[in-house]
Amino acid sequence: DFCTWAIKTFPADKVVLIMSDHGMGWPGGWSDPSHQARSASTALGQALGNQLFLDELEGALQTVRTQTGLDKFELVGLDACLMGQLEVFSALAPHARYAVASEETEPGLGWAYTGFLQALQRDPGMSGGELGQYVVQSYVKDDQRIVDEQARAELLTQGSPMSSLFGYSIPSSDEVASQMERSVTLSAIDLSKVPTLVGSLNQLCAVMQGANQRNVAQARSYAQSF
Repeated sequence: DFCTWAIKTFPADKVVLIMSDHGMGWPGGWSDPSHQARSASTALGQALGNQLFLDELEGALQTVRTQTGLDKFELVGLDACLMGQLEVFSALAPHARYAVASEETEPGLGWAYTGFLQALQRDPGMSGGELGQYVVQSYVKDDQRIVDEQARAELLTQGSPMSSLFGYSIPSSDEVASQMERSVTLSAIDLSKVPTLVGSLNQLCAVMQGANQRNVAQARSYAQSF
């Protein structure tokens, strides 16, 4: 409803949707404690409680496009943990040209909205791919709670685990950003490439079915997990 209202009320050549909340990867995320209609109807709902499941997100994007006549969202951004997965991008691909998401958990700061929105304000004609690059490049290091000295001091005194790394002195914004960036991920994805990637993955799976399963299991054990 919000997307349909916004698109009809504020027409634009390009439409970007950014969703910020908790994510959990291919199941979805965006917990909603006020509405329980789906919780008990599926095994996933019974295990996880009520969430915005991935199929519901995909259905909502289709509904928005149908109601507004929108060809595709220029970019769908998922400012949430663990959403940078192929299953998620496959669900978004029919409805958007680009996506931004993180494979790993995100720090509590979320994205540096002031940084990339200022870039968009300077160049409102940029593509979703260019905007996605700004989102990634500004992530963490341009966050106002890091670049502003008072906000940075408050951040480090609010029980942040990083406060112990710097002792009693207030570190520079570069030092805080550098420490945070060691464990964060964020990717901008051209969704038009997803079908080809899925095809390649299917070919890999077919090959792996005929491979030595002990070797496959060992490779899986030593792969990085998120």
